Amino acid sequence: MTTVHPSMVNSPIHDSTRTAGLSLDGVTTRRAPRDVATTRRGRAEMAPARHAPALADRVVRRTVAARVAAGAFAEAPLAEGLRRRHGWEG
Repeated sequence: MTTVHPSMVNSPIHDSTRTAGLSLDGVTTRRAPRDVATTRRGRAEMAPARHAPALADRVVRRTVAARVAAGAFAEAPLAEGLRRRHGWEG
């Protein structure tokens, strides 16, 4: 699993948020934290991943499988492999 935290890298990508008053200054550090939740919901969602990773994996697998079965990714070319792995032919 790969997690990308663009907010942890001080780069021009943040110029627009800085201009809008949503500065991430002070968030960047020499050694960025592994995971950072910015909302209450985010913290609640990250807790199982930290403390019960197998449970979190099962929840994510079931959620993705249900969304694939419902056709949520039917029109997404980038999701072709995901649909195929879940046996969706729609």
